[in-house]
Amino acid sequence: MKNIRFPFTTRTGIIIAVMVFTLIAGGCFGAMFRSRAAKLPTDGFEGNPDNCTKCHLLWAHRFDYYRGWDRYGYIFEGTGLVKGFYDPWSSPSVDNMFEAYYATGWWNTPEINAWPADISGKVESLSILSWGRDRLRISTRLADIKGTVITVAQDGGDFKSIQQAIDAAQPGATVFVRPGVYNETLVLRDGVNLIGEDPYTTIINPQNRGHALVAANHALIAGFTFTGTGIDYETKKFNAAIYAAGTDSTCIIARNIFRENGLFGVWIDGTADVKGNARFDSEHGPRGAELHDRPYTDYPNPVITGNTFYRIGQRGVFCLHARGEIFNNIFLGNVKAAGLERHSRPIIHHNVFYFNNVPMAVNRSEPVIFGNIMYSNQWGQRMLRGANPVMFGNCTWESPHFRDFDEAGRPYYYTPHPGTGEITADPGFINPLGGDFRFGASSPFRDKTTGFSARGIMRDADLPQPLPVECKNSYGREVLAMTGDIVDLIEKVDIENAKINSLSASYKILYEGYLDMKADRYGDPAGAVLAPSGKPAVMIEYDVSEWVMENSKRLKKYSERTTVGGKTTEDSGVIRYNGSYLEAESGRFAKLYHGAPDTLFVGERPFREAPGGFYRDYDQYVMGAMGSTGTFYQGFLRIMGGKIMDAKAVVDGHECIVVRYPHIGKDQYYMFYLDPEIGFRPRKMEQYYNETLCRVMDSYRYTALPNGINVPVAVNVTDYGVSGSVKGEIVDTWKLLVDEKSIMINADSR
Repeated sequence: MKNIRFPFTTRTGIIIAVMVFTLIAGGCFGAMFRSRAAKLPTDGFEGNPDNCTKCHLLWAHRFDYYRGWDRYGYIFEGTGLVKGFYDPWSSPSVDNMFEAYYATGWWNTPEINAWPADISGKVESLSILSWGRDRLRISTRLADIKGTVITVAQDGGDFKSIQQAIDAAQPGATVFVRPGVYNETLVLRDGVNLIGEDPYTTIINPQNRGHALVAANHALIAGFTFTGTGIDYETKKFNAAIYAAGTDSTCIIARNIFRENGLFGVWIDGTADVKGNARFDSEHGPRGAELHDRPYTDYPNPVITGNTFYRIGQRGVFCLHARGEIFNNIFLGNVKAAGLERHSRPIIHHNVFYFNNVPMAVNRSEPVIFGNIMYSNQWGQRMLRGANPVMFGNCTWESPHFRDFDEAGRPYYYTPHPGTGEITADPGFINPLGGDFRFGASSPFRDKTTGFSARGIMRDADLPQPLPVECKNSYGREVLAMTGDIVDLIEKVDIENAKINSLSASYKILYEGYLDMKADRYGDPAGAVLAPSGKPAVMIEYDVSEWVMENSKRLKKYSERTTVGGKTTEDSGVIRYNGSYLEAESGRFAKLYHGAPDTLFVGERPFREAPGGFYRDYDQYVMGAMGSTGTFYQGFLRIMGGKIMDAKAVVDGHECIVVRYPHIGKDQYYMFYLDPEIGFRPRKMEQYYNETLCRVMDSYRYTALPNGINVPVAVNVTDYGVSGSVKGEIVDTWKLLVDEKSIMINADSR
């Protein structure tokens, strides 16, 4: 480990996750398997990660996960991204999902889903280990397997096809598979065990024609490498290595290797109530479905133990309205190791998470998480809106648990609730890059190796042990290209930003929107056309008489005049950002923001600039906010790295370095043109969708303040349509004008 440079360290504090792009990042690697005959990539990155948007849209439809698109500027028509940008606060015919998501209490977990306060003393009784460990003993030698055995081999077995052997097997039989590569999509039968002779060389690769294996109850699945699954863009299907729908604890998945699957290793899927969901969709519509609970008929509960998950493009284990027990597994080099949705309640204990982007992403779920080791992951455990985890006895090292991020890309930490916290210590593994996660002689956990008091893998002789896999590469690190030059650039920008302790000014923003928005019966965006005669469909005059930034806190006094369809409305008020959440003292947002938005203090917060729409706080220009969420450009670079281009560019007479973010994909990326002479502040920034320019921020004019600080006093923002009849057309503009005489820096006026 001493020879490996970790760009995210406690020294730099550059450990961050972002809600909008977390899904996108994972989707890039699912895209590698988009063809029906996609090949397994080698250890070198050979995929084509240019389907981030397509992946995210498929995910949104399948899992009611629309964040990051329609709420932040793109018009969602139900089938794709179309026709540019709009401000949801100023389109009265369109339902404002931003408001519904961030300013209501829909996410609050009902008491029925809350664990008892003393759950840490009861978890052992919930484990399969308390029911008898005989069920976890795995016979991998043919001579040791009891009962009927059907062999599969490419030469000399009872069958050459695994599926033919499964179809011939009766309950209680074992299908024993000799080494070889089997390009099959398998459906297991209840009561039939499936065992591979050698997990390193007995490989199931369906070449993304479907799930590698659909699991069943009263079955042991052990001894295989599963690979070659992901998104099938032709059928719009999500394929997993093992799909465990409706299974219970008699389904045991043990001692397998899951590697280089585009989406999921194991997908534990609850069974949806078909009739109930039809009513649900009719009542709530496509976007509104995210704000409610879908009806299910079961809570699948398989056991996943002793497996190794390596380089999975989305989630090593994905729980959808699932319980299950997940222990003694190694997750390394994945984008997300474990993901939870829709009130999943698994017990996740005694696993090792190494070199992943996110060990755990918990969204509106109530897991019990204990005894795990999270070591050298990019982002740590991420608790999204509605998460109510019980966490205790975990070790985190360079993997902080957090719940959100600020615009500069730094995490907000949370205190586990109602758990007992985390252990911060280097676990002292022998050779994690080589796949050896045993403790060295100097490890603080060298005596914590067996039973429920263990840290990391329980080394009890009768428990399945995960197989060593060398961590040659990491999808997580490939997504986050945090090279040394990007880390150095972020640190330089941080130094410049740190010069500003306080800043105040008065300014004006003028907005003209040229899209005439249409809505469907749910109030969702259903299309847009350019307003006739080139006249604005929406006009906003936004005057801020007082704006004050003191470190992380903000105060804003504003007045707004909005004209839509010939009708003008006015609003004014006072809004504070107290460093944690918004407080609207007056104005139309006062009824929405009046205290901490999350009673559990876990989950994503309202973005600070939400009242009044986008780009209405001055620091969004001071620090260079590019995305429609308001994130500063150095925050974006913290998210997924970037590439400093070889060629420089001259912008308005100033020579700038050019940075492309992210370093992967063509369907969503930014170009930053940064001027070293003014502290790497932007002279221009661009956003592209499918290589079509959709946003430009330019015409920057800066004023010099004491101590070499430069702040913008004028900026233009132009948004363009990206498809259909408005492709390439200007769909809206923003103009920032600052009263230079009003500027005060670090409590000193100019």
